[in-house]
Amino acid sequence: LLTARGTPFLFYGEEIGMKNGAISRKEIRDPVGIKYWPLNKGRDPERTPMQWDAGMHAGFSLSSPWLPVAGNFRDVNVAAQADDPGSLLSWYRALLSLRKREAPLMRGSFRPAYTDPGVLAYYREEGGEKIFVALNFSGRHCSIGAEGASSWQVLLGTHRASGWMLDDGRIDLVAHEALVLKRA
Repeated sequence: LLTARGTPFLFYGEEIGMKNGAISRKEIRDPVGIKYWPLNKGRDPERTPMQWDAGMHAGFSLSSPWLPVAGNFRDVNVAAQADDPGSLLSWYRALLSLRKREAPLMRGSFRPAYTDPGVLAYYREEGGEKIFVALNFSGRHCSIGAEGASSWQVLLGTHRASGWMLDDGRIDLVAHEALVLKRA
């Protein structure tokens, strides 16, 4: 979402990999969940307390919060990921910084570049600048092409360091790879 066109929306906890909480029927506070249990558990599984650290109540509160803290809070929390350059939180920070720096990611046009099940690739263009985004959501390798061989440089990637240059116009994406390139 941070490379796509439009206003990105992040739900708290997404940036550290929080998952929906396990809420028992007696713990539900949302009127929709109370009324329509078990067909609709309401919004409470998505509204468990933010996991700030591995301390009591995940650092959310000194007293018991209105919904239970997820069981994985000791491992999945902001403090555990804050200084880890390989963490999901660091990835989100890098993407947000990139979006702020690059006009095509903030205001640029959107043009699809590649269609294949599990792979999404597109161009973002603004004021003569062009960015190519390649996202492999699949568990398989995939080879795709970008316009202008050897003129693309990695801005951010999950499997390649910034500064890597595209040699021949072909990109071999490994499984679950995300890549943001800029025309050099």
